[in-house]
Amino acid sequence: MVWKDAQIKIEDNKIITCLNNIYEIHATREPTLDNINEALAQGYNGANVAWKSLVDHELLHVIIPRKLFGCESYVLRNESTTNQVSTRYALRMYEEAVIISFQYWINTNNKDNVLNLFSEKQLEEVKNDLNNWKRELNLNI
Repeated sequence: MVWKDAQIKIEDNKIITCLNNIYEIHATREPTLDNINEALAQGYNGANVAWKSLVDHELLHVIIPRKLFGCESYVLRNESTTNQVSTRYALRMYEEAVIISFQYWINTNNKDNVLNLFSEKQLEEVKNDLNNWKRELNLNI
């Protein structure tokens, strides 16, 4: 499975993603009105929508670049800040756009223009990987 060498830890409403024991990213999303509205716009519903959105988002930073782009995430490698080469920053923005579009698709089954670049088979494989990984991590969200 595409995520086997990635480590995910969840502690104190924070997700820590570590790739190859080198790159470690800490992510959190408070349940502010803006974050809740963003999650609702992505099609999340029920309790803790901001948290659900964050979990999917962080897991997808591992799965999507590997599965659809054939490389590690520029975001998780921390190689995409505005201080880096502009091409890498553009790749980060593209990665973010694909992940957010994917989150919208898995919740609404409505593809937008970004996801039209990928086949239904590719999208279904990513969706299955995401759901399997959440099951493996015992994330009942």
